[in-house]
Amino acid sequence: MRTQGGVRRVVRANARARLALWCGLFACGVLAFAAAVAGVAGDFAPRALIGEVRAASAEKDQLVAGTSVDTGPFRVTIERARVLDELPGISESDDSTRVVALVVTAAVTGPRTLGGWMLADTVALQGVDGLVDAPDPFAADEDGAADIDDDAPVPAPNVVVMADGSRLDALQPGLPYEVAMVWEQASDSPAPTELEVVIAGRTLRESSLDRSMEWLDRKQVAAGRVPVTPPDAE
Repeated sequence: MRTQGGVRRVVRANARARLALWCGLFACGVLAFAAAVAGVAGDFAPRALIGEVRAASAEKDQLVAGTSVDTGPFRVTIERARVLDELPGISESDDSTRVVALVVTAAVTGPRTLGGWMLADTVALQGVDGLVDAPDPFAADEDGAADIDDDAPVPAPNVVVMADGSRLDALQPGLPYEVAMVWEQASDSPAPTELEVVIAGRTLRESSLDRSMEWLDRKQVAAGRVPVTPPDAE
């Protein structure tokens, strides 16, 4: 069961201190140019609600850390998982939460720029107790708390570029991005030793509303368990 609450807004911190801590914790790499990949990417589709990915597709792949998954708009590789006491700009000097993070490499499959929100909505965790959710204004009860299915996968509320600790706003074609996808977990919940990760894909097709080509029909394409890397293992 997840704890309802607000995910803290990313605060600005000293760039050098943040970069040093991120690199030390995650053994971060440097953003590099890569060959542009083929395919046609679509315009931005409306953000999917958290509970949209529920049933597994019959053709879904077994997710394996270090192996690339083609989601349609992105090629995604889950590199490793970490659990941390704090992280600059996400959860710091706060004993009530810890950080659960996936280090992910992602690249756009087509020639158009895609929003960071779509990548955040592509990778989700399932079955992790105590995840802290941002309030959903479209599904709030009388107290303002989000009414979200506890069994649904939870997409990443924070996606941060490993190279400099900045928020990922957009992904440009022809560039691989190494990012940290970050969730907060209540510290009174058990820290996970492995994470059940769910990957969602989309299909490029003509929209029935305006006939534009968009990435639609969000569905689960891969799922699997990723072991949490101990801090002294890197």
